[in-house]
Amino acid sequence: MLIIRDLTRTLGERPVLRGVDVEGVRGEILCLLGPSGCGKTTLLRIIAGLEQADTGTVTLDGASILAIPVHQRGFGLMFQDFALFPHLTVADNVAFGLRMQRMAAALQRQRVMDVLALVNLTGFEGRDVASLSGGERQRVALARSLAPNPRLLMLDEPLSSLDAALREELMVELRRIIKQLGLTAIYVTHDQHEALATADRIAVMNQGRIEQVAAPSDLYRRPATAFVARFLGLENVLPVLRWDGGLAQTAMGAFTVTGQPEAVLLHPAGLSLSADGAGIPMQVVEHIYQGDHYRLRVRHVSGQEVTFKHYGAVPSAGDTIALRIAPEWVVPLGS
Repeated sequence: MLIIRDLTRTLGERPVLRGVDVEGVRGEILCLLGPSGCGKTTLLRIIAGLEQADTGTVTLDGASILAIPVHQRGFGLMFQDFALFPHLTVADNVAFGLRMQRMAAALQRQRVMDVLALVNLTGFEGRDVASLSGGERQRVALARSLAPNPRLLMLDEPLSSLDAALREELMVELRRIIKQLGLTAIYVTHDQHEALATADRIAVMNQGRIEQVAAPSDLYRRPATAFVARFLGLENVLPVLRWDGGLAQTAMGAFTVTGQPEAVLLHPAGLSLSADGAGIPMQVVEHIYQGDHYRLRVRHVSGQEVTFKHYGAVPSAGDTIALRIAPEWVVPLGS
């Protein structure tokens, strides 16, 4: 549905987008994930028509949209700061786009009631938006973006201003509503957990480029680069020191992996304490209680440290343990 090719954007002398290629599939939620300054919001704004690209193409359903004014693209936009009109009621805020479409008043009223029910705000239509909680205002912003039945829904850090508990609740609601309506959505966030919970596919961005595009489970299971692994919170990245007989030699020993990557990830899902003492000797540095498990940080004699989840009785700091590494969880990483 949406095809972006070789998109570039420079602000002053700083390259913001460096030849971005990515595609959006009809009916999916594509998440642009990355740290602040990586170019994800600039990319979203170019797709929306709020900024212009220096070079490259953006096509929707086979036709270029770069010359189409933002108000004619038929996109829904939802921002982190809500961008609601404080002098209008909830119903008038939601109906704003419908009035721009010159929809008949009776149809407007029905559409407003329908989308407010969808976001669980039935009965709020006459309320002043200033009287609403942050979560309620965000639901109004979502209803306003959904009301015109957009061809493409675009969400820029929609939950970043909310507290953790409300963010957890609304990320589930957002996905449910988008999938229920069968919308195609581009979702920008810097929050890994939010992206994994919301998206059908995730495009990880770094310094204006796309590092990897994959389904959430595939991205978490097999990150392609050291940057992607670390950004997802997978910190057990070991540089490959040399290649010896097809084995990747690292500070913690030799591992069999495909290709000749620059580093390997010891995925925490594949690390555990060895019950029989067979494994790599490690010293426990610390254990952190995290509810149903402990987060263990252990150190190899080389100084290399790794972390993983541990369930059950926890060893003390300074204890020596044997670390078992499941070979299928040793992941090759590019640069």
